[in-house]
Amino acid sequence: MVTVTLSITSEIVVTAGVLLSTRFSKLPPVVAVMVVLTVLPLT
Repeated sequence: MVTVTLSITSEIVVTAGVLLSTRFSKLPPVVAVMVVLTVLPLT
């Protein structure tokens, strides 16, 4: 169950990161990495 939740959460985070990077292309990829690092401990 935990692995399924983590995979779903990672997919959501990846899609959100891609959408944000395409919409705000001026932001460096470091921002997306920081967002992922902030979200992962919460899961």
